[in-house]
Order: sequence, then structure tokens, then C-alpha cells
Amino acid sequence: MRQLSKGSTRPFACSINAVLKCDCDEAPQGTYNELVAVRLAQTLHVPIANGLMTDRGGEDAFASLHIGHSDVKLPPIKQYQHRAVAYRYPEEVAALTAFDIFIGNVDRHQNFIASLVTAYLIFGGIDHGMSLLNVETEPTRSLARLRSRELIVNHHPFYQLVEGARLTAWAARISAADPRDIQECCRCTTPVGSVPVNLQQELAEALLSRQRQLPEIISINLRRPIAAT
Repeated sequence: MRQLSKGSTRPFACSINAVLKCDCDEAPQGTYNELVAVRLAQTLHVPIANGLMTDRGGEDAFASLHIGHSDVKLPPIKQYQHRAVAYRYPEEVAALTAFDIFIGNVDRHQNFIASLVTAYLIFGGIDHGMSLLNVETEPTRSLARLRSRELIVNHHPFYQLVEGARLTAWAARISAADPRDIQECCRCTTPVGSVPVNLQQELAEALLSRQRQLPEIISINLRRPIAAT
């Protein structure tokens, strides 16, 4: 598209492929949840789709960017292929599983992208609207569950496939993150979608509590077992 200036960096106007997410009846705080999930994942170096805030008709929205090269079209991963994904991406799978437990993401299911065919690696989680403030139908109940020692994520595509030692290591890594970074991932200077600033602060406090308890939450549930050793 048109070049914006003649500077040395040669910036151009462009358009990009993305999936636009907005608040909806199923996920009333979905826009904010998507923003916080991306911020947290970037801070913790967990592989999920990148994204950015935008708007739709003057209302807050979140644009989730596509994973991988724009000319690569990957077929959906079938359930029988989960073991192959865990084998090819053991570290990424452990990171994503620990992250989902941390944010209470009960909707991972098929919400991830992975390549079993390209020479280079492509892996990342997508769609985090049903986590954080949407763990339950009401934010106050969601916050209560995040503060608890509850696993929350009772079903996950990589339970029984993720390596226990890697999952434990990622729980420790998330727990060791600077609490101020976790807070800053949750807090914005203005309301986002339907989420006011005070509710953003409440989420930050709930996640700090869950962060401290995460290694124990995973350790206790490894005995069920939720993961392979």
C-alpha cells in the first residue's frame, strides 16, 4: 500500500489478517480478557497468538493476529493428533497448559494452532475470552475461583500428554514472575469494554493470589494424575 514517508525505515500503510473479538453474551468481558491474556503471555513468554486493541463502530474490540506465515494455511488439529503435537512441541505444550491453569482457561479444547508438517515450528494458543473474568458467568464468582486453590481447568487437550517435570517447571516460572508485572498486565488507565478500572484491580489481586499458589495447585493435581511423568 502507500508509503507513509521517505524515511530510512520506509514505513507503509498496510492491512493485516486478524480475528476481531468483541464483548458478547457468552463472554461479556471477552475483549478485556483477550487483552490481559496476551499481555500475560508476552510477559511470561508463553506461546499464544499476538493481538492488539482496536474498535468496531466506536466500541472496544480486540484483534487477534493469525499465527504463522500469511501464506500458510494449516488444517485443524484432530484429537488423535494431540499426542503428536505434544511430542513435537513439549516445551510449548507445558507452557500453554500451565498458563491455562493460571488464568482459568476452561475453553482450550481445539483452540490452538500447531503444525505437524512444516519444517519450521508453528504453535500457539488462540481464543482466551472464556478465561479470567469469564471463568464463571459473573466476575465476582470468577474472581473467587481464581483466588482459590482450585484447579478450575478440569479438562484440557494436553492432560496426560504434557511432561510432568516441564509442567512443574513452568508453574515455578510463572510463580516467580515479578508481581508488579502481573499487576500491570491487568491494569489499564481507562475502562476496557465493560470492565471498569476497579474490576481490573480486583483481577490483578486475584491473579497474584493464584500466582503464589500455582505450583501447589499443579503439584496436588499431578497425583490425579493430570499429566504424564
